[in-house]
Amino acid sequence: MRTRNNSVKDFKESLGWEVERHTPFTQSQSGLYVPEDKYVALKRSDTLETLSLFRNSYTETKNRTFEEHARQLADASGYELEGFAEFRGGTKVLAYLKATDDLVHQYLGLKSENYLVFGNSHDGTTPLFVGSVNILLRCYNQWGRVMQGLKVRHTKNHNYKVDMFIDLVRGFRAEKEQEAIIFQKMSEIKIDRSILDALANRLLNIDEKKIKEGDILSSVTARNKISLMDSLNKETSDLGMNLWGVFNGITHYTTHSKTSTDTYGNLLGGNMKFNQQGLDLCMEVAQKQGIILA
Repeated sequence: MRTRNNSVKDFKESLGWEVERHTPFTQSQSGLYVPEDKYVALKRSDTLETLSLFRNSYTETKNRTFEEHARQLADASGYELEGFAEFRGGTKVLAYLKATDDLVHQYLGLKSENYLVFGNSHDGTTPLFVGSVNILLRCYNQWGRVMQGLKVRHTKNHNYKVDMFIDLVRGFRAEKEQEAIIFQKMSEIKIDRSILDALANRLLNIDEKKIKEGDILSSVTARNKISLMDSLNKETSDLGMNLWGVFNGITHYTTHSKTSTDTYGNLLGGNMKFNQQGLDLCMEVAQKQGIILA
């Protein structure tokens, strides 16, 4: 099966660049450039592209420190560190650790590859964080998410203890157990094929009322609707007319059809948000049937 660029592993043994602190300058009315000593610009060492601007009291986590943390996390978990990647010009950097325990190797009997993803931001949007990426091997559908409860603030000494990394792994495993329970419940919730069109319209922000009144979809939206419906029909035919099939239809669409420059596994960016909206919509459908998934 042909997949898009973000479904191909493009990991590096090392990020290959460092974060540097530079004094930013602003141009005065006289035309002179004046240093802004109260601020610091973080830049890439290889291209000198600016990543972010902070007050000079900000403490960044260097890439070399982040990579060492990733190796410590691999040692604590026993997971295999497959490599490093970056997102949006290096404003976020990621380490992919392939899970090796049986707990996270399959969903409803379907074999999968699962990754604990350790990440850091250089734009101030997130501290050190842990995410989860799942790839079903039957179709290479991908979904990922940042685990909101597993974040660690940047500190000046970066003297994190091994216990912190062990706690992160425990949290990751606990989240995966809960995820498996949710997906099992979703597989048991039957739906009628007739609602697929309405679900697609919700996800693509198509106003059904306007369509009934004669509005015509733009060519881009029409193509997206056809692709999404193809994915929904395919996966519900393969996995059953249930919410598990619907969710896989959504991840099939974001993995194989939806244009994107997101990260491997759709951990960050527009596809991650689309997948999460799809999961939220599945939970809404379940709730209407009186079933609480989480």
